[in-house]
Amino acid sequence: MPLIVVGLTTLTIPNAASTSNAIATLDDAFGLTVYGPTAVTSTAITIQVNPSETSTSGWVDLQSAGTDVTLPAAKATVISPITFRQMRLVASGLEAASRAFPVTKSVLT
Repeated sequence: MPLIVVGLTTLTIPNAASTSNAIATLDDAFGLTVYGPTAVTSTAITIQVNPSETSTSGWVDLQSAGTDVTLPAAKATVISPITFRQMRLVASGLEAASRAFPVTKSVLT
């Protein structure tokens, strides 16, 4: 079964903020890759997920093996399988500049 990679909306934490926009086009995703920017101000960037495709409440931290999934600067983080409907990022503090995290999804065809 072929695997294709599709670009999604970039998750961006604005300057002087701690929460990114959300992406919700994940239903057909086998896996996601989030690419960290070269630098971040905060000590941790945590992935939050939501079981609803449209809700603005109900966000929880994504965990793997009992540990919060965090994104390091200048590295790519793979998430698979995808068992949620929305995703966003939350920094542990306010970012000193706008931070862009490109996201791709892998789709089985």
